Amino acid sequence: MYQVLSLYLPAVLMGLGSSMVAPVLPGFAKSFEVSFATAAMVFVAASLGSVAVAFPAGYLMDKIGRRPVLLAGPIIGAAASIMTPFSGSFMELLVWRFISGCALQLWMQSRLAVIADTAHHRQRARQSQWMMGISRGGNLVGPALGGFLPAGLGTSIPFVLHGALMLIAVIPS
Repeated sequence: MYQVLSLYLPAVLMGLGSSMVAPVLPGFAKSFEVSFATAAMVFVAASLGSVAVAFPAGYLMDKIGRRPVLLAGPIIGAAASIMTPFSGSFMELLVWRFISGCALQLWMQSRLAVIADTAHHRQRARQSQWMMGISRGGNLVGPALGGFLPAGLGTSIPFVLHGALMLIAVIPS
């Protein structure tokens, strides 16, 4: 039960939330009157954030500990997601997406480090696989929710809900 609450529930919430914003991002980006190719940069910015933080995340975990990084990821990500719909320019939108990518990578790297540190050596691969699989399950369901929610509630709802899910993921962590 401990694994379900501390490992798998946050994984599904993070996967669900991060993929929930995918359907509204291109339309939101286009609202800044940029080309379709330029609007696609919202996805590139998040990926760049993930890449930019991949190596420093390990250093941070060794310097300040796993737990602070594990908690910082979703908190920073929630703030970035909640701020995204308030972007005043396309460049600001890209900055929030970059920060979201950084935050997701912080969480993922620290979660894997916690598994490596705490799981029995015969359970590490299984726990990592389940965490990744459940996260992907959230990624699968998220776009459907993110596509239906804005119809009645507005395009900012997936971002706010994403931020809320990230904060909820912190609780069992």
